[in-house]
Amino acid sequence: MPKKQGGWVIIERRSTGEVTIHEGLLPNSEVQRRQDQQQREANGPDEIKPQRGETTYAMQSYLGLHKAWAVRNALADDPTLALRLTVALIIGGGDPNWSINIGQDRPANDDILASVNSSSGRSAFQRRCHDAKNVLYPDGHNPRFST
Repeated sequence: MPKKQGGWVIIERRSTGEVTIHEGLLPNSEVQRRQDQQQREANGPDEIKPQRGETTYAMQSYLGLHKAWAVRNALADDPTLALRLTVALIIGGGDPNWSINIGQDRPANDDILASVNSSSGRSAFQRRCHDAKNVLYPDGHNPRFST
């Protein structure tokens, strides 16, 4: 592909001092983009893109809150996994696919709040917290710990 049409020119210098010029190269992503564009032009405007399924904010809130309680229970069931995950996040500096938001569990509406409050995941985790509090503080007095 000529440089005027977007081709790249790469100059390679070797340790022996030899210089090689590679002309007309494109990255794979650019080749794929151009092939997709040519295919769209060949199919014409009649081709309709498939629509993605969408979830509402309320549905995302519902799923997120129930998933959060499930993750809490799973990590409480396997403390070694929780430790490994914590160490990995500390060492690796996190990942865009992971997020830890403390106190971000606000439901979108009252129906979702009622569903989450009556969920088995939440009640199981609260039982765990209550049991841990009783083991750590048998007299039941610690103002900094709440369930």
